[in-house]
Amino acid sequence: MPSTSAAYTRAPQGQKRLDTLESERVLRLAGIAARSIMTFGSVQHGRMWLITENRGLGGVAPITLLDTDVGTHAVDEALIEIYPGRPI
Repeated sequence: MPSTSAAYTRAPQGQKRLDTLESERVLRLAGIAARSIMTFGSVQHGRMWLITENRGLGGVAPITLLDTDVGTHAVDEALIEIYPGRPI
């Protein structure tokens, strides 16, 4: 049986591994998705918030800002404003 670390480092046969930028984007998206679920109480509500245009974020959907660290920080700050007492 392969070790856990080996399972995470191997790409499925016939598929390339994510490059560094793609990996960082996946991690940003996962972190924000988890925070939105915690903030709104369900996967459905968290997802809806992420894909809905938001006036506080310049009228764009939060998910469109997750390509950069600056955008991810803005989305995270918006979630903190909604639920300031949430555990980090």
